Amino acid sequence: MFKEILYPEQLAITQILSIFSRDFYLAGGTAIALQLGHRKSIDFDLFSGKEINNSKILKTLKEKGLSIDRILVDNKGEELTLIISGVKITFLYYPFDIVCSEQFEGISLPNLSILGSMKFYTLGRRGKWKDYVDIYFLFHAGYTLTTLSLIARSLFAGGYNEKLLREQLCYYDDIDMSEQVEYMRHGPSDTQVKEFLSSVAISQ
Repeated sequence: MFKEILYPEQLAITQILSIFSRDFYLAGGTAIALQLGHRKSIDFDLFSGKEINNSKILKTLKEKGLSIDRILVDNKGEELTLIISGVKITFLYYPFDIVCSEQFEGISLPNLSILGSMKFYTLGRRGKWKDYVDIYFLFHAGYTLTTLSLIARSLFAGGYNEKLLREQLCYYDDIDMSEQVEYMRHGPSDTQVKEFLSSVAISQ
């Protein structure tokens, strides 16, 4: 795992990962970056296949002496997003059968092929630039659109639309660019990412 993708303030609270490892797994861009080492992490996304207990999570955090700066989202049973010591952490109900074969700091996480398919599913519901960047690096790591689509269809069934994904890899007018991507090494330009993803969407 590329632990250096985490900022010092994230490293200071990695205990959160093990505290909730029984009911949650680490997913999202941070889980991908830990395995690819391509960019700095922005937040922690903790997913659960069961509805979450928001009040229990908050109680556990306080019992462990973790100071909550503020709560951003508090949807009972569905999502709890908060800031702890300057780090955004999301606890999310994710009602899919996700296999986790990797480990980091006492918590499990899916492998890159599953994480990639989860990104495909996510892209059909929002347009964040960091998601496109993660997919760009997954393709360069050897994961193909065809393979990840097969996995996405097996995990999400009718919830995943490959035609829509291909269209989104060619369309960039309404992407959320609010979260800046910081590459670990010299990264591609935005134009390079867009042109490469568009070519993959058309050719694969």
